[in-house]
Amino acid sequence: MDQKKLVSDEINAGTTLIQSVNETLPVQAAFWLYDTYEGQWFLYLASDRVTDANIVEGYGHVLRAYNESPSLYLDPLHVKLIPLKSPLAQEALASYERYPSTTVKRIYGWSFGGLTISGGYLYPPTITAPTPSPSTS
Repeated sequence: MDQKKLVSDEINAGTTLIQSVNETLPVQAAFWLYDTYEGQWFLYLASDRVTDANIVEGYGHVLRAYNESPSLYLDPLHVKLIPLKSPLAQEALASYERYPSTTVKRIYGWSFGGLTISGGYLYPPTITAPTPSPSTS
């Protein structure tokens, strides 16, 4: 099966979205995965503040961030929020420890956190870390 390659515009748009979401909802891990069963790419954002009970509120943060940058080369319907304790998020955190990096890394393999995939991209922790606010002296 042919898989649409994730282009650098989408990866860059993901970076912008992650940083914007992170202003109001902490994102501890972020990655793109090509879901083999659905046949498309999804951007996963993992946060310790996301639960089943507040997932709708969490997506409000995503839509706010998306609407602040309407030129993003990204479909907000392809963004999935997940709890930090989910197997996918735990796999990302383990990858951060196994393969430290300051750049986006390609994910190879057939499975990631129990999901059957055809590939992916893992954003480095430096992208998901909150940007310090400038001090007002």
